Amino acid sequence: MQYCANGIKSWPSAIATLDAVEVQSSNAQPEKFTLTTKFTFTANNQQYSCTQSPYSILTTTSKSSAVSLRDDVLNSDEYIVYYNPVDTNESFYVFNGFLSWSDYERLLKRPE
Repeated sequence: MQYCANGIKSWPSAIATLDAVEVQSSNAQPEKFTLTTKFTFTANNQQYSCTQSPYSILTTTSKSSAVSLRDDVLNSDEYIVYYNPVDTNESFYVFNGFLSWSDYERLLKRPE
């Protein structure tokens, strides 16, 4: 699945509840970090789980960036999940238009 694709952005969306978010390092590459997330959302009067996001696909070598992103997710007011109208089990969480770790790291360096 291509993250942040226009196709995903055209899917229906639902407000979700954050169930879990954590920074993980790979056993094979302990210097690389990903952020795993799990959300619950309701569509068509049924509950679904969403674990797909850019964070589960992309890695960063900066643990502090991953921790900062985790904190941003934890402090979000609202979570929006996009789901495939043909197969609601296929869903994706996109945080504030996130495109890549490098884009996120530039946001962290943005002057306030």
